[in-house]
Amino acid sequence: MLSIVVAMVVIVAVAALVLYYVAYPHREGSEGEGTWLGRALGRARGSMRTLGDPDDRDDPPAR
Repeated sequence: MLSIVVAMVVIVAVAALVLYYVAYPHREGSEGEGTWLGRALGRARGSMRTLGDPDDRDDPPAR
């Protein structure tokens, strides 16, 4: 029973971090009191590999 409760708390915490990450930095809104968390998530985003934006490609236009 305790392991289920711990797992649910971890899941809710990760979901809250994802919600915070999606809601504020990409909309260029202020993070309020959690500016340290926004900076930490920004550093984590910078160190991870991403697919990038498909519109940023340097490919020549298709004919």
